[in-house]
Amino acid sequence: MYRLHIEIRGLTASFRVPYMYKYHRSLPLPPYTSVVGMFGAAIGKDMAAAQEIFKSLELKVGIAGSYKGGCNDTWRVFTTKNPENDVLERQILFKPEYHIVFYGQESSIRICQRAFLYPVYPLSLGRPDDLANAKVYEVVEC
Repeated sequence: MYRLHIEIRGLTASFRVPYMYKYHRSLPLPPYTSVVGMFGAAIGKDMAAAQEIFKSLELKVGIAGSYKGGCNDTWRVFTTKNPENDVLERQILFKPEYHIVFYGQESSIRICQRAFLYPVYPLSLGRPDDLANAKVYEVVEC
């Protein structure tokens, strides 16, 4: 088994909790689907293709991290005829720092390392506006 450690940082992040209607609370860490989405952006594939590739590489993932603070951002979304229902709150996390560790076979880890060193599309932390920087460490044999 081999291990790849990637440090992801950004100015803001927001990982919406599913099924929250009026208040979009954020998860404190990126969920598995967001990590697969970042991998997909790095290799230049859409979410469906990224999920298939990620599954075929048999990668295992561990995530740890923190953020410096947060706030609620008021949004107005024109989706209904009643303007009072168009206002929602979204939780924004400031200065997040996440450590993502990938485990797997050497060939799979090398593909992952190459993708995050030279991403095809920008990496984001939840929303497309939440751009991220990645610091990729050396691959280690476990």
